[in-house]
Amino acid sequence: MADEETRKDGRTCKNAPCSCAVPDNEKFCSVHCASTEHNVQIDCDCGHADCKGDY
Repeated sequence: MADEETRKDGRTCKNAPCSCAVPDNEKFCSVHCASTEHNVQIDCDCGHADCKGDY
């Protein structure tokens, strides 16, 4: 996961329910989110404590 300074740049994970920020050169915040790129999800199970998509 990106460090706090990188995460403040406002870019978010491309997994629709995920709210985690990512560095400029990344699309996803975790392996979990990258593996769900072509799946429809209701909630996010990336495991990051800051994620607001985990219901």
